[in-house]
Amino acid sequence: MVGTTQFDALIETILSEEIVQLFHKFKCKKIILQIGQGKIDDQAIERLSKEFDVEVYALKPTILPDVKSADLVISHAGAGSCIEVLNAGKPLVVVVNENLMDNHQLELAQKLSSDGYLFYCVPQTLATTLDEMNIETLKPYPKGNAKGFVKYLDEWMGFA
Repeated sequence: MVGTTQFDALIETILSEEIVQLFHKFKCKKIILQIGQGKIDDQAIERLSKEFDVEVYALKPTILPDVKSADLVISHAGAGSCIEVLNAGKPLVVVVNENLMDNHQLELAQKLSSDGYLFYCVPQTLATTLDEMNIETLKPYPKGNAKGFVKYLDEWMGFA
């Protein structure tokens, strides 16, 4: 999943023979590709469709049903995408787009990875990351606490 952006390097990597072989190793049956503004190789999708149930779309009002039905999510490292998947309690591999200026994706991915919530990589290392990861080592992402934020805000504003 690439969010609303264009991240063709991730899409091309997902469609590569190396990654497809890993999908077989993981006994995948269905692959859902959310491509945002990206382009897709129709021939690669046709080949993939011979081996898996494949769904491709640009955008949907919500991807939460797709996330909830997934055994593993591979996503760009956008903050919204990361938090949505982690809040759904799904294992996550984020792929950092190295072509972005002021790359905050890398900082977010490194922090969430060092805290044990997800795995991260770049397109060139996705296959190695998938092959070597152990989903059992991931920690559940803690649910947000709005009361704590409200208390902080009240104190900061001088109301408490």
